Amino acid sequence: MQLAFDDPAILRAELARGLGDLAAALARAGDRPREIIARRVLAGLLPPGLPLAGVLRDLAAAHAASGDLEEAVAVRGRAFRLLESLAAEDERRWPDVLADAEAYTELLAEADRPTDAAVVSRRVVRGLALLLADGREGLRPEYARSLRLWGDSLAGDDEYVEAADAVRQSAEQFRLLGDRYSAALSLARVSSLQALLDDLEGALDSSREALAEVQALAREDVDGDWRMTRCSAVQTVASRLSALDRPDEALEALLSVRDGFAGLYAEDTGIHHWYADYLEDLATACSAVGAESEALKTAEDLVHVYRDRNAGMPAEPDRELAYSLLRLVGLRRDAGDVGQAIQAAREAAGLFRDLGEDARYVHCLCLVSDHLALLDDSDDGLGAAEEAVEAARREGGRPLGEALVTLGNRLDDRDRADESFAAAAEAVDVLTELGGHADLLAPALHDRGSRARSLGMHDLALQSALDATALYQELYEEDLAHGLLLADALCLLGQIREAEESFEHAVTALDRAVSLLERISRPDLPRAATALAVALHDASRYHERIGGLEKALGLMRRAITLYGELSRDEPDRFRPLLAGAWRSLGIYLAKLGQTEEAFTAALFDVDLHREIGDLPNLAQALRALGLHHEALGRPAEAVGATRESLEVYEELHLLRGGAYFAAQTAVVSSRLAALVGAPEAVALRERAVALFTEAGEAVEAAAELMRLLRERSLAGLDVEPTIAAISAQGSAVGTVRHLNAVADELLDDGALEAADLLHTRAWALWEIHLLEVPDAPRVTAVALLETDAALRARLGLPDAAATAQAEALELLEPLLDAYAAEHLNALARVLSKLAGYLADADRPGDALPHQTRAAGLHEDIATRSPAHRPALATALSVLADLQSRTGAPEAARTRARAEALTAALTDE
Repeated sequence: MQLAFDDPAILRAELARGLGDLAAALARAGDRPREIIARRVLAGLLPPGLPLAGVLRDLAAAHAASGDLEEAVAVRGRAFRLLESLAAEDERRWPDVLADAEAYTELLAEADRPTDAAVVSRRVVRGLALLLADGREGLRPEYARSLRLWGDSLAGDDEYVEAADAVRQSAEQFRLLGDRYSAALSLARVSSLQALLDDLEGALDSSREALAEVQALAREDVDGDWRMTRCSAVQTVASRLSALDRPDEALEALLSVRDGFAGLYAEDTGIHHWYADYLEDLATACSAVGAESEALKTAEDLVHVYRDRNAGMPAEPDRELAYSLLRLVGLRRDAGDVGQAIQAAREAAGLFRDLGEDARYVHCLCLVSDHLALLDDSDDGLGAAEEAVEAARREGGRPLGEALVTLGNRLDDRDRADESFAAAAEAVDVLTELGGHADLLAPALHDRGSRARSLGMHDLALQSALDATALYQELYEEDLAHGLLLADALCLLGQIREAEESFEHAVTALDRAVSLLERISRPDLPRAATALAVALHDASRYHERIGGLEKALGLMRRAITLYGELSRDEPDRFRPLLAGAWRSLGIYLAKLGQTEEAFTAALFDVDLHREIGDLPNLAQALRALGLHHEALGRPAEAVGATRESLEVYEELHLLRGGAYFAAQTAVVSSRLAALVGAPEAVALRERAVALFTEAGEAVEAAAELMRLLRERSLAGLDVEPTIAAISAQGSAVGTVRHLNAVADELLDDGALEAADLLHTRAWALWEIHLLEVPDAPRVTAVALLETDAALRARLGLPDAAATAQAEALELLEPLLDAYAAEHLNALARVLSKLAGYLADADRPGDALPHQTRAAGLHEDIATRSPAHRPALATALSVLADLQSRTGAPEAARTRARAEALTAALTDE
């Protein structure tokens, strides 16, 4: 004790040792405030030197542990500057300076002062560079390390270009030292920095340089075990190849070290982290080249790695295992093992639930629901979706939106339209309020639009489809993987536009969908091929509606080709679509006058539906086949096909009943009646009337009664029951008009006696009506008089015909609006007929004024509507004939006008 009092240095040393021990004990006890006091006092006792630097480092650590980063940085800065000053006096201290700088820059980065960290590391580089320039070769290892430290600090300050340059210099220094391992580490760091700078080619070159250093090291150091280092270097090269979209080369690189990684793992399962990371990359690379079976095997191996790691450990939820199972879901599904995919999703859901990750838990439940739907297990699928919604309501936000979308899909699967719409609508509301999440809002909008369309909410359906399309377009521009979903949205938009008959807009949407699907369709993406076939089919229909028959034909031919290819693998799904496409093709070909090809298409339609056993569509196909036979002038074959169609419809009506099949059977019965002789036609018409009535199709039943009246008249059968049925369905005036219309048809058939009988009956009913309603409008009388005129003309009585037609004209004129085009056309027609009858009676002079007036009216109408010009040309030609017969000087000029107009119309 006396010695200590006599020598203060000894006293300070003893006191310093005691304070050091006290500070250490306080640190072990977790008493940071008192530890800091002890270390601060200790620092005040010590002179500048290495011990003081050590105390300052410990004091900085205590401040950091207590959460006072600013004070920690300040104290650590004192330690660094002290070591710098010591190194200035003794260059052997530079390794200490470098070691301290490494820890100091870490602390600065933690304190969010990256620029200061870069400054500190740069000071070390400059100090060592000066010494190296003076020939201090022994400091080159520290200089190489300092360059790498400087590069890392610059990267922390987002100065990636300068960082890459500094680390590249460190690699060169390590090469000069022959330290291949450190050179490889620096080159790998350069590669990472170049990747951040989007210099992908440079990143690849640097990773290959790093690999070359490792391979050279392995050759030189035969006693060393560099397998792990080499495998990791190859994995980095593969990562750079993947970033350059060179998946085949990336996979080749990864496969080259598969055995190496597997062998290392077999020797030491402690490398599971690195092995799992490799397996993740390998599975991704396999999927990128379509090697799905290899991807599945790799993903299964990854799951086994995590299970092996957990073996013998306390049962706790494993996040990495949960994510590896999540990856496995899609791969198992794509491999066709939906049951195993569900099992993986369920296990992942349980793990995420136990981990408290509700969002992932909900996501996995949604996957379970979706996959159960693939197995047509609608009950369990709905249950999983409902469980997801219940869990998501606790979480809110995106998980709730995802769960509602899934629930809506399951409800839609069960045809619960109102509930499925409500789920989609709520999903849109939740996600819209949340903001962002376009990847989920877009499908929610799509679903809302689709269901609103089915529920007749057109405006909401259209707006939803437009919004979904816009969102998918944005997503597609960011990631081409959204192309298929964008195409689906465009197809929905086209269907909604079709419903409002905006076919130009529908064509625009479907043409975009087809173009997009053509770009993304490939053999390993069957869903895209399916979507393309359907889009081609719809685009074809829309082009046909706007008059683009040739375009429609080409699109439908392509749809048929795709449907044919798809039906080889999934006949039950695609043969009905193929048959429908053949039917549409037949319609287009018929409209283009290609009757033989149209007939061939109709045969395919019939044969396919006969094979499928789809009776409703077979009946329609047979009906269409009958029309094609008729167009080819094969009446017997037309009757046969139509008769078979009727037989199928009668069977459907008998077995299934209902208004739809009653109406369809009636239509075909009516069609067959038009193809056969009168006796059978009468029975077919009576059947059609009964069926239309059963179906509640009053208008069609009335029209069919008129056809029945004609058939019975032509067959010489009693028409009174039919007239009574017509009278019972409408007013007296309506009955008169119907009878007179049938009389006109009979005139066209040449059945003058039958026509006269019905016309006479119509006159009688009209006269009775006039007695009851004296001031009834005389429009009906005009029609009766015109029919009377036509009948007398056919009987060879042109003067009587002219008299009747003149009466019709006298009644008509007061009823017409002089400015209505349709009324002008009616007046012109009556005048032309009157002129014709007078001309037939050899009274051209009397006919001429009427035809002159008719031609003037036709010219007036043609001025308003160019489509009326053919009628004007005919009127002028007739006028020229009458002028010639009467010797009128205008005849030549009128004929020249008529011929010029006819020639112009022919050119058009």
